[in-house]
Amino acid sequence: MRQHAWLNAVPRAPEDRKKPRPGSRLEDFKAKGREPQLPEVSLAYLVEYLFEVGPVESGGFGPQPLSHLELLAWQTNMRRWLQPWEISLMRRLSAEWAAQLHKSEDHDCPPPWTGEELSDRERENVAVSLRDAIRRIAK
Repeated sequence: MRQHAWLNAVPRAPEDRKKPRPGSRLEDFKAKGREPQLPEVSLAYLVEYLFEVGPVESGGFGPQPLSHLELLAWQTNMRRWLQPWEISLMRRLSAEWAAQLHKSEDHDCPPPWTGEELSDRERENVAVSLRDAIRRIAK
C-alpha cells in the first residue's frame, strides 16, 4: 500500500512547497522506461477490492481512510459481503495509503521500500537532504 501511495503522489517542488510537479513519481518512472518493483501481495483480492472502492475518501483536510459507512455502501452495491476481519484490514490498508500519500508529497520523501537501485536524481536528493540536515545541526 505504502509503495503504491508513494508512486502516485505528486511531490511539491523543492523551491516552492505549494507548487506541485507536473506528474506523479509513477509517471516519472514510466517516462524513464522504468517499472517499479512492487512486493508480492497476499490476500490480493482485498487489495483489488480496496482500489475498486477507492483507497481513500475525500475529507476536509485531504484524503481520509475509508469509513465503515463507505465500505458498507460498497458491499451493499456490489453484493459482496466481507468478514469483519476483512473490513478491518481494508480500513488499515486505507489508513496506510492515506498516511503515505500525505508524507510522499514532500519532494525528498524516500521510497518506502528497500533493495531497489536508486537513480542519480534520487541519490542527489538524499545527498542534499543529508547536507542540509548536517548544516542545521552545525548552526
